[in-house]
Amino acid sequence: MSYTSRRWPASPPRKSPLGIYAVAWAAFAAGAWLVLGVSPRRAVPVILLGGILVQLAAITAPSFGSDDLYRYVWDGRVQAAGIDPYRYVPAAPQLERLRDPSLWPADGTAWGRACRPAAP
Repeated sequence: MSYTSRRWPASPPRKSPLGIYAVAWAAFAAGAWLVLGVSPRRAVPVILLGGILVQLAAITAPSFGSDDLYRYVWDGRVQAAGIDPYRYVPAAPQLERLRDPSLWPADGTAWGRACRPAAP
């Protein structure tokens, strides 16, 4: 069961990644084949530059992962306040004083359901 009523940030529509994987592996194979004929003195900087460019592309791309990070932050905030994070659902009125706009936007799209049942 999902515990959020909203994706944060909004996720793009899901597409099959097979084509992307095929292109990536083809580029890797072509690069590996081309590097075989180059001296290590010239190949190492090219490989390092390629690695840096891939990391820059990953940093600037939107996140396609889950929004679990926000739940971990919330559970940590609740626990740091001395409250058992399993005792109340995130939207419980007992936790209202812990909320801020970064996790609880003013437009009312905060978490409405718990991923774990509340304690009796």
